[in-house]
Amino acid sequence: MNPKLQEVIKTLQAEQVPSEVIDRIIADISNAASAKLYFELTAVLEDEDWVELDKCQDQAEADTLIRVLAAKRGSESPEGIVDRFLATFSQTFLDRYALDKAAAMAVPVEPASANTPT
Repeated sequence: MNPKLQEVIKTLQAEQVPSEVIDRIIADISNAASAKLYFELTAVLEDEDWVELDKCQDQAEADTLIRVLAAKRGSESPEGIVDRFLATFSQTFLDRYALDKAAAMAVPVEPASANTPT
């Protein structure tokens, strides 16, 4: 598992976030990583590659062909794309989580004008 994703999980567990919520977050992150991978890999395909993809019988065959064709076109490895995405997304998630937590713990301050006698 990606180290940044592990960091997200540890942070959530330390905050005693329920495991079903953590599982849902992991699933969301995984789905987003899959979509990012698909987008980046298909972005390098050429017209003749799409003709070959149209001949595929199922999604598994198409996924394999996309990886082969993308590698042939010299793009980053699928694992590299996913790792890069997870590192960025996980850090963004941790930053946002820290900001939300800090905001929740902040004590509201009344504006100075509210304390001024009239």
